[in-house]
Amino acid sequence: MDMSDTFVRAEIVSEMALKLGIEPPPHRGGPRLEGRWLAAWHLFETACFNYAGGRTPASVEQAAELVRAMVKAYESYQEYPSVGYLACLYDELAPVEAREQDHQVPCAVEWAARPLEAVRAGLRDDDFARWLRALEEAVQGAVLTAP
Repeated sequence: MDMSDTFVRAEIVSEMALKLGIEPPPHRGGPRLEGRWLAAWHLFETACFNYAGGRTPASVEQAAELVRAMVKAYESYQEYPSVGYLACLYDELAPVEAREQDHQVPCAVEWAARPLEAVRAGLRDDDFARWLRALEEAVQGAVLTAP
């Protein structure tokens, strides 16, 4: 793992914590994710790892691509909740040609989408929307400042 990747990930986590309204502890550095927010972050990292084909760490650009797909899938899910978030994720992540050719979702997409569905189910819709907005803004900021 490259040190700059570690710093970028720490910056994203810190930015997310601020956007979620978590106050930094006195005399201990920046704000930190805890509890369910930290669990959601770890599942997101797992999804990034799987989406990147098992390469660790996934690049900031790949994480941003995954977040964009998550946001679009959540918007579709809000419009058609009976379809389910997992199905909406598959639609956003899997290339149409691959699904039509093989009649199934590519393995890397499935392994990336399942932890993200677990995050949505675990946080429930209101907190998931809040977490997703914080993640989107933090990752977007990281992409803009990445070397």
